[in-house]
Amino acid sequence: MSLPLGKVIAEYEPRHTELVHAISDVEYASEALTALYSKIAELQTQVQAAKARFKKASERVKKREKQAEDSEKSFKFSFLRRSNTTKGKEKQNAGTQIQTPAYLEAVQEESKERNRQTELEEALASAQNERATLQEKVKECDALKIKLDALYDLIFNGPTPGFPEEDQLEQQVSAAKAVYDRVHANFNTEKQAYANIYRAEKIIGECRYKLKDALQCASTVMFASGHSVQEKETACLESAHDLALQVMSIIQEARRLSPDIRPLENLSIIQEVPSRAESGSADDFYAKLKSASSEVSRARTQLSTERTNYAGRAAVTKSVVEGAEQTLAQYKDELRSLRKGIFENVAEKSRQQSPLRTNGMHGIQEDDEDHYIEAPPPSYDYEPSSTFVSTLSPSTLIIPNKFVRQLPTPYSDDTSSPVSSSSHIWPASPASPTASIRRIRPLPRPPGT
Repeated sequence: MSLPLGKVIAEYEPRHTELVHAISDVEYASEALTALYSKIAELQTQVQAAKARFKKASERVKKREKQAEDSEKSFKFSFLRRSNTTKGKEKQNAGTQIQTPAYLEAVQEESKERNRQTELEEALASAQNERATLQEKVKECDALKIKLDALYDLIFNGPTPGFPEEDQLEQQVSAAKAVYDRVHANFNTEKQAYANIYRAEKIIGECRYKLKDALQCASTVMFASGHSVQEKETACLESAHDLALQVMSIIQEARRLSPDIRPLENLSIIQEVPSRAESGSADDFYAKLKSASSEVSRARTQLSTERTNYAGRAAVTKSVVEGAEQTLAQYKDELRSLRKGIFENVAEKSRQQSPLRTNGMHGIQEDDEDHYIEAPPPSYDYEPSSTFVSTLSPSTLIIPNKFVRQLPTPYSDDTSSPVSSSSHIWPASPASPTASIRRIRPLPRPPGT
């Protein structure tokens, strides 16, 4: 028999509170990371622009410096022609420090652009470090949400009596997840098929280069025979044969993933490796090689077209997957928010419906062990009346014994009793009238007295 919803929620309330507080501490990271991505992109653009401005400023400084040096050389030449004295040499040394206003302005501009570039690079580095921190926070938040969803599934999974909106939203989440799983599996298939086509295209390109080398060797042998050239030709043809076999195997695997891929035409290099011994003449052998090379070139063109088409299909499928993922995330957020509200409301009502009960024997307030069991009716608890207790207050107790003194009752607050504690009461007779004292039957005398 399943437990009531309130009892289950009360059992998991501490864990729920812990997860909710932990999520609230890191939930800001997702939006902050999105904003930081935009900031980083903007800073990268600004850094590139600052580098370009600094490069122009540096070129301007070099240009002004060259102009200043040319002007200085012209000044030195005219000055040395006028004076060859020591004083003229001192002026010559002083002339080396001449700097034009245009040069100084260019240097200042370069320094300013350098400082601006440094500031932007530091800001970019700081933003990138902050990005790493926020990414860790986002991962932590996602992990906590997964744990919270698992807790909610443990409590609310299946029909929840009294909360039809939760059941409806739960079905929507299940449907959205089914759609996401289907399109994601389709995307993985398309991606794997694209990877196979891309790999086959690269291998068929290598096969084409091997056939080109074999054609070059065959043409060389036609004009100048050589054993080493024929060995290289044979090695190239065998390599081309092996590569063509790999291509056919990869394409067959890709077509099993996606039947829309067109099959390749039959390649003669796969059927047999061309041989000089089987050819009638060198011209026939060269023609076979050329025909095989043309077939491989056409196959490479076909694979290139297939790769381009599948790149577009993969992009479309990826966008569909992203849309399904966003829809699923939206439904999950709504379901999580709804379940959180239900959880907190039921927990609050459970606390209000389980007040502290009073122990009738000891007058101690204690929490009920199971607050889902109803308390007994109030008539079961005995509460003595204060008025009745006051009317039963006993009077002073007097024991008629000569060896025992009068004992006042501890319940009496009367300090002005007419009977002194130091006197002994000796009854004259059982019928002796005493108006103010209640007589009690005397104790029996001992035998022989």
